[in-house]
Amino acid sequence: MPRRRDIAVVTGTRAEFGLLDTVMQAIAAHPRLRLRTIVTGTHLTTGTWKDIREAGHTIDARVRMQQHKQVGRAADVQALARGIAGLGKVFDAMKPEVVLVLGDRIEA
Repeated sequence: MPRRRDIAVVTGTRAEFGLLDTVMQAIAAHPRLRLRTIVTGTHLTTGTWKDIREAGHTIDARVRMQQHKQVGRAADVQALARGIAGLGKVFDAMKPEVVLVLGDRIEA
């Protein structure tokens, strides 16, 4: 049997997770694919990462970006830098063949 391909899905907000959930379910159900879930963004600052677990998904990695009570353009740039550095480490360790990202915020 051919090996399973790792598909990493990056989710940063409850809104885009709602759109990604059915795709994630399809990936998880496919016999030749393995879903790898990477949680970041407001999921980690608001606790909505729990929605992902409640939907039946395993969280494979967390990448903290935003800092509590830091707002504004400078804070966004710093959060983006933390996200790039953190995701780079996760991708290097996980080695997914495909990365799926949806959104229009800095998490994406």
